[in-house]
Amino acid sequence: MNKLLIMLLFPTLILARGSIMLVGGGGENYGDWSDLPFQWFVEQADSGIIINIDVDEASSWYDDYFESFGADVNSKYLRIKDRVAANDSATYYTLIDAKGIFIEGGDQWDYVSMWKNTLVEDAIKKVFNEGGVIGGTSAGLAVLSEVFFDAKFGSSYPDQAAENCRNSDIHLDNGFFDLMPGILADSHFHPRGRIGRLVPMMAKWKIDTGEDLIGIGVDDKTALCIDENFHGIVYGKASVTIIKPTANSTCESIAGKPVKYTNLRFDQLVHGIEYDLNNLSVINIEKLNSYNHENQDIIFNEISLNGNDDGILSVGSVKVNRLTTSETNAWYGNLTLSDGDNQIPNSVIINKIWDNSDYYENRFVGGLYAIAENPGITAIYLGENSTLDIDNQGNCIIGHYAYFVNSRTMTHYGFPQKNDPTAPIPDSNHPAIINGRLHFLNDGSEFSLQNTTGVEINEKELPLLQKIKVGQNYPNPFNGKTHLQYEISHPSEISIEIFDVFGKEIQCFSRKHQHAGIYDISWHGINQQGNRVSAGVYYFSVSEKNSDFNEARKMLYLK
Repeated sequence: MNKLLIMLLFPTLILARGSIMLVGGGGENYGDWSDLPFQWFVEQADSGIIINIDVDEASSWYDDYFESFGADVNSKYLRIKDRVAANDSATYYTLIDAKGIFIEGGDQWDYVSMWKNTLVEDAIKKVFNEGGVIGGTSAGLAVLSEVFFDAKFGSSYPDQAAENCRNSDIHLDNGFFDLMPGILADSHFHPRGRIGRLVPMMAKWKIDTGEDLIGIGVDDKTALCIDENFHGIVYGKASVTIIKPTANSTCESIAGKPVKYTNLRFDQLVHGIEYDLNNLSVINIEKLNSYNHENQDIIFNEISLNGNDDGILSVGSVKVNRLTTSETNAWYGNLTLSDGDNQIPNSVIINKIWDNSDYYENRFVGGLYAIAENPGITAIYLGENSTLDIDNQGNCIIGHYAYFVNSRTMTHYGFPQKNDPTAPIPDSNHPAIINGRLHFLNDGSEFSLQNTTGVEINEKELPLLQKIKVGQNYPNPFNGKTHLQYEISHPSEISIEIFDVFGKEIQCFSRKHQHAGIYDISWHGINQQGNRVSAGVYYFSVSEKNSDFNEARKMLYLK
């Protein structure tokens, strides 16, 4: 690759400098779960003016609520009902006077159709880039990520997305506020079973553009508050789910068929957990239990499962009880566990996942709850019309579709909210799970319950761009030192080079005969001669010897 082409291949990005609050929906109230995140919002706004906005009727409740935590008394609500209002200079100057802007819930297509490419969009970006805080709930959350589901053709339901991963209702867009590069965010996550649409959305974008996305799902009455360093903290009653492709992920998204997307990293966070979104790591890891899996040969029985059969709930080593006695059982910690028949060792089975939307949360959280109480097991989720055939080696063949969460790669887990006096519902069944593996499998897919990661992969068949993953440097922008991170799934000879905006090489790091793994290199803003470079935009490029692989990331060095 001609290094001088880097600027053309990597267009200018908006450099995030502000803070973000993602609220999953479900409503807020004085003295309730929302006090902590909304107080955080006011603190990030430096107790300045906060404006809540909507296309429909903006709520006067929010500005009073923000003011109760010390926001400027000139905080207000503002309805921006159409593109005329969105392009009114008075609207623009009102918004840029704020230190925080909060987008209410509603219909994200209203926001996209009325505000995209208007002065409202410019104003929100300006407030953010000048250190302000931007937040949104429900639809207001959805439009803040780089890629978003715009609801142009109405909502997308998980049971429909499960059957047809390229359903026309799944319409994705980008280039709006773009506050979270490389991320696709969704709200009402577990209560509406939206893991069933987030993963197909990620797969669709991957197939259509070649770009991997990180998926973030926020539950009702839960918030993820992200500061200017891209460090997040979870507040609320339920959980935040983060899904990221790994070097071994495979993706298949074909119209009319369920999605296949395997070896996705799966992290679930609960109240009080602090999380570094730059490198997907828990900051206050001491709140969780550590886990190291020991491989062992397990004897399986040949068995066939049908997703319509309630009897299969008992065939794993663990059974989840009370899945359908009340729709709030997972929410209030009323799910229970008992021993299963152990016909499928080290597993928990959840069936009829799309049978009744009232129980989506119980079913998906129930499998994760079983994992956190029995580390090392695999949660198996089957649709009503799905089958699973397992042989005596633990090899599975899927009929129609099935989802697996494998916890043998897990590094940490637990229920830290049970020891946190600020937790709104300390007995919730929602667990923290760090570094699990999520697999969405379709008809004819094979899965190994013996394998550490699950899916058997022929390394020679992996596409090149799935063998090497290049992360964004962190922190970015940086002052003094930044980390350059990449992941390889096969032995390789890798070179890391740093260039300025004119394509001139500034520094080169060569690493020979590296084994598969994650690598982290520090750069202190020093050139080849040992001199500190000037502030500005730089690129780091990762290339592999004897292949065409060369991928770059943009960095901003500040002094």
